Amino acid sequence: MIIFGTKTIGSVSKTGMFYCPNCKKDQPYKLMRYKRYFHLFFIPIFPIKDLGDGLECMNCHTSFVPNSVSFKEESDLKHIVVAPDLISPTSANFSKRVGAYIIDYILIYILYIALYSIGIVMWPLIIILTFLYFLLCDIYSKGSSLGKLIFTIKVSELDADKVPINSKLIIRNLIKTISSSIPIIFLFALTNEDKQALHDKAADSIVIDKIN
Repeated sequence: MIIFGTKTIGSVSKTGMFYCPNCKKDQPYKLMRYKRYFHLFFIPIFPIKDLGDGLECMNCHTSFVPNSVSFKEESDLKHIVVAPDLISPTSANFSKRVGAYIIDYILIYILYIALYSIGIVMWPLIIILTFLYFLLCDIYSKGSSLGKLIFTIKVSELDADKVPINSKLIIRNLIKTISSSIPIIFLFALTNEDKQALHDKAADSIVIDKIN
């Protein structure tokens, strides 16, 4: 049984509208940044090679040669003219969320054990710690827990690349904490195109790749 290896993962580094030479009209695009990751149990652990960028038309799914498009200088765009971003964020790879979740819970349990060792014992303490950990991380780290920071993903509004308001974050993390008692509930994210778990649906949020 192979439990480790490498896999290529593409993350969205930019989205917007452009003139697609194949469609012959303006279409939404996504600029993908590809990296090869070392994976363990199919969960990407760390990147081992940068494979470059590629631009994909989201209508015809045509991929353009990476070096034919550059976002560093406007003059480099040549035949492909990029307009301001006009489309919704694209969901992050689900395996990244799993990896971030595992890291976050390791940290939460380390904190719980540390408190237990000094005599702070409360049966609902782990629940309280979980809720406060994710909520405070989302508020003060702009939508990213420590696990999400490692996997370069963050929580965002469904229709705009911005962190949800605090009231939505409270709802999101309350439901997320409850769902954590039955982790299989998180697989609900695999049933919809935006990869929204139940707590994402409740807060009208989505987990996306952080744009560098």
